[in-house]
Amino acid sequence: MFDTFTDSITSAIKKIRFHDDEKALKKALGELKKSLLKADVHHGVVRNLIAEVEHKTKTAGIGKDQFLDAMRESLSAILDVKGNQGFVFAANPPTVILMTGLQGSGKTTTTGKLATFLKEQKKKKVLIIAADLQRLAAVEQLRQITEKIEVDLHADEAATPVEVVKAGLEKAKANLYDVVLIDTAGRLAIDEALMGELKEVKDVAQPDEIFYVADSMTGQDAVRTATSFKEQIGIDGVILSKYDGDSKGGVALGIASQVEVPLRFIGSGEKMEDLEIF
Repeated sequence: MFDTFTDSITSAIKKIRFHDDEKALKKALGELKKSLLKADVHHGVVRNLIAEVEHKTKTAGIGKDQFLDAMRESLSAILDVKGNQGFVFAANPPTVILMTGLQGSGKTTTTGKLATFLKEQKKKKVLIIAADLQRLAAVEQLRQITEKIEVDLHADEAATPVEVVKAGLEKAKANLYDVVLIDTAGRLAIDEALMGELKEVKDVAQPDEIFYVADSMTGQDAVRTATSFKEQIGIDGVILSKYDGDSKGGVALGIASQVEVPLRFIGSGEKMEDLEIF
């Protein structure tokens, strides 16, 4: 993301040719503002960021390096949200993670990617529980994913989501799994039925953490829905999906600054291995 922003204002920075060139600094700040707004960063975040960059640059002495250092420092400060980073394992296994998100956000695929990360990079024994019984073919999609990545799946389409989760957790404890990922139902929009079901599953699962999968291509909509999930269900981290297809990228700043939940992972491609720690 920093590279994108930097590229877009390079021409303006080059015009800062000598110390204390305030006119060139003003132009560079204008280019940065346009770049951030184009990247779908919330206008309030942009306003505060521009003011911070201007103050830091002037304090250090106007120049190219000072401007770039101020920009990187200010962006990093926004993204450095308090909370866990990457994946944190519970003191007593299995670590239980509730995967949430709207339908179409890439939640089920991301669950498979996270399982791949845990299996391949952390060498953990992972069980996925298929608790999304709303979307047609959701269980079948998970079955195909788990067979491909060779991770165990617990599914029962004749049961309720709560019953599936209960049985899955019993299986996980009996068979000494390290991590349980629970794929929950999503809908096209937030509604009472969705939140009610999620709360029931949460009460039964007692997850160590709740991850929210946000579609980075939806920009500010991703920020608004993440905020709503945080208020109603509670979330401990966000995973940005489809980041490779997003030319904007400003949603990362929006989630960090407005939702105030740490970004944990980013989906960087279509393969199961394409998940990176933020």
